[in-house]
Amino acid sequence: MTLRFENVLDVSARLKPTPLITIHMEYIGSQLSVNHYLGKSGNRFWVKKDTQQWMDELAWMVRMMAKSAQMEFKPPVKVFISGIFKNERARPDLDNLFKVVCDAVSDGLGIDDKWFTHETGSSQLQKFTVPTLIIEVSQG
Repeated sequence: MTLRFENVLDVSARLKPTPLITIHMEYIGSQLSVNHYLGKSGNRFWVKKDTQQWMDELAWMVRMMAKSAQMEFKPPVKVFISGIFKNERARPDLDNLFKVVCDAVSDGLGIDDKWFTHETGSSQLQKFTVPTLIIEVSQG
């Protein structure tokens, strides 16, 4: 098959781009960790207020970005987290953030997080920066 413009157009029309959403969210601290996001009173547990607000904001951003770009996600969905932090002491264990992040992404996409795969990236250290989580959501 000779590579001609018509062939390239035909192939590109049949290939759908993989949906990808990249969101930069401020890291608000340890309350995003699986170890600290719940409050407890007696036998009752709840998501802490700051954590819930952060999750609601992330869910809204995922929903709006997917809708505005007309992206349709179907299981499985891959969630990738990396981050930029001020110093080694302020750098969280990114694996501990997946519960909160995946619950918010699940809410934003309307897909149960049992269909999610997750992966952590590297943490960059930059002294004079706002601590930031970089969350990528793509078709798994």
